[in-house]
Amino acid sequence: CADLSGASLVNANGRNTGFNEANLSNTDLRGCDLSQATMFGADLRAARLSGADLTGAYLLFADLSQVVGWREIKSIRCANIYGVDAPFGFKEWALKRGALQYEWDDSSEWKEACKACMEALEQETKLGLGD
Repeated sequence: CADLSGASLVNANGRNTGFNEANLSNTDLRGCDLSQATMFGADLRAARLSGADLTGAYLLFADLSQVVGWREIKSIRCANIYGVDAPFGFKEWALKRGALQYEWDDSSEWKEACKACMEALEQETKLGLGD
């Protein structure tokens, strides 16, 4: 597992990156593109997330406790937040902004929901209606 604790990844491109079970605690992820990144079980305790793009990210069982700037996340649409350990209000906030909650990524239900969500997002972007 990668250990990037305390690293500064401000405005970095982490799109489609695999961070499963990585230690990203206290990492500065402000403005980082983490769209479609896989972060199953990742440790994001006290990470700074203002402006981060988590569109379609796979966050199952990630530890988001004590994250900073979560209300300023750029996008969390289509991200799977099932089982995350997060600050009070985070899950409700994320779900209102289009996050999903499905237990297994290999289930047909999750795949269908993810596909539909990403297709809708792509269509909105083409029409200039997205974030």
